[in-house]
Amino acid sequence: MPYQQALFPIEIVKEEQYSRTLHLKVVGETISGDQYAIKTTQDAPLLPLTEWFCYELCGRVGIPTPGFSVVKRPNGDLALGSRIDRDTVLVGEWDVDPMKIYMLLKEIGSELSAIYALDWFLPNPDRHANNILCRTMPDGRKVPLAFDWSLVPSLSADPVFSRWPWSPTCNSSHMVHVIKALGGWDSRREAESLSRIDVVAPEVIRAILEGTPPVWAPSPQFIDAIVQWWNDNASPRAQGAVP
Repeated sequence: MPYQQALFPIEIVKEEQYSRTLHLKVVGETISGDQYAIKTTQDAPLLPLTEWFCYELCGRVGIPTPGFSVVKRPNGDLALGSRIDRDTVLVGEWDVDPMKIYMLLKEIGSELSAIYALDWFLPNPDRHANNILCRTMPDGRKVPLAFDWSLVPSLSADPVFSRWPWSPTCNSSHMVHVIKALGGWDSRREAESLSRIDVVAPEVIRAILEGTPPVWAPSPQFIDAIVQWWNDNASPRAQGAVP
């Protein structure tokens, strides 16, 4: 589906600089008061495209995320906005007691197994405790939400989807080992996540990428290269398992 600007952008009326994290520099607000974490081409030329791709891929494989959209900044630039929901908490800030954070990681370990399977596939080396949001549902169930793919090299390196597998010393690998040590890892959910990635067709990947503002992608040939990589390599990679 080709990009249709009139249907997508959410208008940002106010922006503020953000300094609490390394990879988020701007937070924006809509006229209705909704807040968005904003990723721009000034942060990195391919960052909005990469984030869009990862959010959309999560939706295809059943991984919950915050709401996201193309946003129009006050200066007219189009960026990627991830909605900041007031009913979510960063896992790393769940409690001042580290043991309660470990208990939470074990409780949501099954859902995290699916998230980390996708992160391993990409690869995303930076899924630490403060790159996971947690929402408490009305029935008391806790659901982790994936967000922030600032360090995914998949769409910003040549060849695409390079620097795989992730380093055994990266943040994501460390968290996988923590969850496994706590007894929260769910191999069934891991395999299910990878099998869902396996059946995402190259045509779907093209539709995701072509559904973004043209200014986010360097060229049609760039998108062609990603789609070709997916056609040739995605299935073999998805046959593996998170180490």
